[in-house]
Amino acid sequence: MERDLKGEIVTVKNLVGHAVALSTAAALVTAAPAAGATEQPEQSTPTTQSSQQQADSGDDSSQTESGSEAGTSTDSSGSGDSTSEDDSGSSDASGSGDGSTGDSGSGATEDSGSTGDSGSGTTEDSGSTDSTSGDDTGSGGDSGSDSGDSGDQVDEDPGAGKIDEYYQSLDAAEQERLGEPVGEEQVVSDSLRYQKYDNARIYWSADQGVHSVSGAVLDAFVNAGGHEALGVPSTGRKTDEAGTPYGEFVSSERGTSAIYAPEGAEAHVLGEPVLRKWRAEGGGSQLGYPTTDTAATADGRGQYSEFANGGVIYWTAETQAHVLQGKVLAKWEETGGGAGPLGYPTTDTTATPDNTGQYNHFENNGSIYWSEQTGAHTIQGPIYDKWASTNWERGPLGYPTTDTTATPDNTGQYNHFENNGSIYWSEQTGAHTIQGAIRDKWASLGWERGPLGYPTTDEQSAADGKGSYIEFAGSDGGAIYSASEGSWIEEFGATHAVYGAIYDKWMASGGVTGPLGYPITDELVGYGDGSGRFNLFSGQNNMFAMVAWSQPTQAHSLQGGIASKYLLEEGGPGGPLGYPTTDQRITPDGQASYNHFNGAGGSSIYFSKSVDRAHAVYGGIRDRWRQLGWERSYLGYPISDEMTTENGNRRVNFQGGYVIYYPETGEIVDRPW
Repeated sequence: MERDLKGEIVTVKNLVGHAVALSTAAALVTAAPAAGATEQPEQSTPTTQSSQQQADSGDDSSQTESGSEAGTSTDSSGSGDSTSEDDSGSSDASGSGDGSTGDSGSGATEDSGSTGDSGSGTTEDSGSTDSTSGDDTGSGGDSGSDSGDSGDQVDEDPGAGKIDEYYQSLDAAEQERLGEPVGEEQVVSDSLRYQKYDNARIYWSADQGVHSVSGAVLDAFVNAGGHEALGVPSTGRKTDEAGTPYGEFVSSERGTSAIYAPEGAEAHVLGEPVLRKWRAEGGGSQLGYPTTDTAATADGRGQYSEFANGGVIYWTAETQAHVLQGKVLAKWEETGGGAGPLGYPTTDTTATPDNTGQYNHFENNGSIYWSEQTGAHTIQGPIYDKWASTNWERGPLGYPTTDTTATPDNTGQYNHFENNGSIYWSEQTGAHTIQGAIRDKWASLGWERGPLGYPTTDEQSAADGKGSYIEFAGSDGGAIYSASEGSWIEEFGATHAVYGAIYDKWMASGGVTGPLGYPITDELVGYGDGSGRFNLFSGQNNMFAMVAWSQPTQAHSLQGGIASKYLLEEGGPGGPLGYPTTDQRITPDGQASYNHFNGAGGSSIYFSKSVDRAHAVYGGIRDRWRQLGWERSYLGYPISDEMTTENGNRRVNFQGGYVIYYPETGEIVDRPW
């Protein structure tokens, strides 16, 4: 009876042990992916089945060892037969069938909770089955110790059970939001694993711990490439000040990324350093939420993201991250963006100091400026530097009204500005401002393609302080002068151009501070034959002056009464006197002034103080006067122009007599009074 009772007790224990073995085997299914993933990290699905097969295989191989070891025991059957009912209790319990006795063959004590037939050697505390169970069975008490070590190894698999522990810690509402687990836990590596749920994923990573990703954030995360692209989540579901959900992710290659999922719009990925800049600018409350993922620029130099409120953040290693918005952004994109002439922004789109516009500076020494009145325009290179030196939009030029543009002659560049001004640049002349009346005059002459060419100076004050001027390159040099005061301005205007040989002659005479004064006409075509040129000047004592030029005679100046006589009475250039061959000179006695001319067989105009009037002398009469010694002869200075007598002769009166020409005979006679 006692023997039978013990047998029943053993049978009961075997049945209980069999149930425990089944329970621990089920637990092994969950724990097994960690081991499988360690051996096969590239698999995205768990290797639970293969691990279980390895466990079964391990049981079979240990069966032989167990039998062999059991053969050394006095009570051992030595057969390893799994059909032994008295000793094994069940043929399907563990398949170990070792030859150990009912009392000690299992290698575990009654306290361990295992039966003598399981061969697992696991303790009740381990709660799991190791794939190596049965390897050391048949060794008596040693088997329990070895199997306990194996159970501890399962518990120490990195992250094992952490995801479920996190999930179970959530309240019912959060569990319902995430949904139920779907499929097996996925082991990516020793440091990363995740579990899919109906509406979420929960990740464990060695560096970041356990975090969930769900909803639209999860969709965007998966679309972006998941953990392989963005790294592991470093936060769970978070919301910003506007209540917009987002999550953050960390990758050793990409740094920190975030996905924002605004209501009614798609969720998008923001990567560093665009993310950092966006947050520094106020996040969704300022630029709005991203409408694109952070993407590489077309040239591969940087990254960018577009935002709901019409802005973009561009980043490159050289320029860092900056905001482009509105009309400035549109203009930049029109120029070709980062691959265009301006390159990438070096500032954010910023209000101008005068608070009437916006601007961005760019890496290639350029900017875009916008105002409501002028629109958005580029300004670049030396023109940009010149404009900056005039105090930008707060200077005299104001905002640009054109882009920096190549000149029609293709040798320079220019920008026009709102305050009737421009900056022109060429390699030979540099960049210079031109504005107001001088600019208008230059434009009327054909800009840089006209006779003046490009400006070589900015507008400067004239030497007498009564006007301003700009000098030009031209073929022979030149300038435009604008007088601020003068009696001639009402009639002739204040601003005029002088260039070429006439300009040189004028400057040689002293310019505005010399006897010729300010130009009161532009260069004019010589009367009649059109072969020469001349300019009129303000002169002195309300009497104008003049510089006339022709190729044979070159440039010469006339002043006062002589200039008036020549131009108004003698027909000026193209008249009978022709062009001057001398500048205005003082006679040897110092009492008069004169100019000689190339017309009428040689001609002159003399103006003497004593006569107080200018008179012209030419042809044969002038020759006789010259032969006598000019004004130093007894004749003195002329007191009349050449005139026709009653008899049809030609005559000029002088202070001391007269000279008469008889056309019929060709005779020229001088007589005293």
